[in-house]
Amino acid sequence: MNLDGSNKVGVVTSSTDPTSIKVIGSEVFYYTDTLTGTNGLYRVSKTATETNGTLVLANNSTYYSECFAVVDNIVYFINVNLAGLQSDSRFYSVPLTGGTPTKIG
Repeated sequence: MNLDGSNKVGVVTSSTDPTSIKVIGSEVFYYTDTLTGTNGLYRVSKTATETNGTLVLANNSTYYSECFAVVDNIVYFINVNLAGLQSDSRFYSVPLTGGTPTKIG
C-alpha cells in the first residue's frame, strides 16, 4: 500500500468489515466486526498483496481489542465491547505473536 495508490492491500471487504484501522510502521492493523467469520484484531504488511491479514487476537466473547495501540511488538488494548456489556473494561497487553492477554489494570 503506497501513497501513490500502487500495491494496494484490500482490507475493507464484506468479509472483514473493519471498524478500526491503524497504520503502525510497516503494517496495517484493523479490528473486524462481522456477522460471519472470525472477529478480532488483524495485521497485514503495507507491502503485502494478500487481502486477508494475520489474526493477532480473536474476539471470542472474552476479549475485545477494538481500542488498541501497538508499542514494541506488544498490543495494548482496552477490553471494551462498544455494542454490549460482555467486556470488563480493563487494560490488557498481548504480544504480536499471540498468546493469552495479560491484565495490566
